Amino acid sequence: MSLAVRRFLLKLAIHTLVIAGKALCRVRIAAPLVRAVEAKLFEIRCRHSRAPGPDGGALAHLFERYEPGRPPAAIYREIFSPARYRAGYYSQFGQDLFLDRWFFKSRRGGVFVDVGAYDGVTGSNTYYFEGRLGWRGVAFEANPDVVADLIRNRSCEIIDGCAYEHDGTVEFVALTEAPRKAAKRPLREPLNAASIVFDGRHAGTMLSGIESHLQERSRMSRSEREHQLQRSTKSVKCFRIDTVLRRLEIRVVDFLDIDVEGAEYEVLRGVDFEAVHVNVISVEWNPRFPEVHALLTDAGFEYHGLLMYDEIFVNPVLRFSWEDDREAVRGPEHPRPLR
Repeated sequence: MSLAVRRFLLKLAIHTLVIAGKALCRVRIAAPLVRAVEAKLFEIRCRHSRAPGPDGGALAHLFERYEPGRPPAAIYREIFSPARYRAGYYSQFGQDLFLDRWFFKSRRGGVFVDVGAYDGVTGSNTYYFEGRLGWRGVAFEANPDVVADLIRNRSCEIIDGCAYEHDGTVEFVALTEAPRKAAKRPLREPLNAASIVFDGRHAGTMLSGIESHLQERSRMSRSEREHQLQRSTKSVKCFRIDTVLRRLEIRVVDFLDIDVEGAEYEVLRGVDFEAVHVNVISVEWNPRFPEVHALLTDAGFEYHGLLMYDEIFVNPVLRFSWEDDREAVRGPEHPRPLR
């Protein structure tokens, strides 16, 4: 058998498995089987996760620190429990649920900054805090395909542009769907991890990002083909987080969440941690994580570990906005709009 034939058969087998996976993970009758397999894989992943360090990936360390003795299978079951979605925790893998339990204790009136907010609901790490607890904050999103949805879904300050290390413009690669196509799909709770991976709502357009920092180019191309997306590159406005917080007179941020497909380091360079007190930071892992780790630990943050796909850093001096004078740390109730 020639090499070309073997490659063709391999591609055909992979394609067949993907199609079968898409079908299987969305069938409710098969969900218990898929969850049982995934729970075992999660246990193995925890067993072989890294120790805390500049490479990141310390999954088991994080859960051992905050939920000592709890079996990985029990953690997995909670992540994909229908009760999580009913409670309003809409993050992809329960990040909002665990961070609320460990740090925020369902306190009302906090402050968040969400960088790469998408539509504000799908897979959101901050929706629960605004929608259920009345937190105020800022959400950045530069993909024109979802900004209108973000504005409809959220009441916080919306920045139609990128967070970055400087104010100005950057080249942004956007994957977009046919108009209103996404709105026709109802938001549904994920049955398992595979249903998130194979769900078009969680693919494609969520991979958009700053052109010079994109980490998922091959995956973008694959999603572009599979979901019939349109790719475009355009100049968009970018702001330092400093600039936005200063204009809104915010001096304490309880939760900073960053998911920007490769430019996390540059986004963090746009924060003056001496001017604003940030308590908890969630940063999506990417191959440049050692740079992120160095920047944040040099700024005084402690690395606590990996929460599914997000690396967690915590200020050793937790001073939440609800513990201080509201006007001093959160700014006025009606801040000046950005121009």
